[in-house]
Amino acid sequence: MILPTFAAENILTIKILSFMKKLLFIAIVSAIIIPCTFFASCSDSDEASVIANRTELYKYWQLIGYGSETNFHEIAAEYRQKDETYGNRFYLVFNRDGSFGGRDAINSIHGTYNCEGSRIKINEIVSTLINYVQGKEESTAFLSHLRASTTFVISGNRLRLYYSKDEYMSFEAMGR
Repeated sequence: MILPTFAAENILTIKILSFMKKLLFIAIVSAIIIPCTFFASCSDSDEASVIANRTELYKYWQLIGYGSETNFHEIAAEYRQKDETYGNRFYLVFNRDGSFGGRDAINSIHGTYNCEGSRIKINEIVSTLINYVQGKEESTAFLSHLRASTTFVISGNRLRLYYSKDEYMSFEAMGR
């Protein structure tokens, strides 16, 4: 009686080990095939559009407003005109080296960013600290939304920096 039970346990163990080997083989093959299929599906035109998208980012962008399609807050026209004291306001300039510069209502801003495809990550923002009242609310929103930006879309001369799924800052290209 002891011998048949022992043999049955060994057969069960062998079957389990055989099954585990098959699962391991499937996992290894999947780990190799799935990434190869994914990368093979990326065409030259996809890569070209990513490069074109990134190149289009290297412009002078004037903020138009922020919000969503149903609740959009347009920046006052006075902030879109050149100020005698502070120059242009509420703008960004993205550079090829991964840096950017710009201005809120009063303060100059600078920082770095990473860009891959349509994803963007603002790594840091450094700002001058001129104290002011007029434009404070817009400046706070501008910097907060800029820090939270994760994706961008460029269409013609318009840039949208999305800081949530449905909310974005809208910019207009002003040359460069």
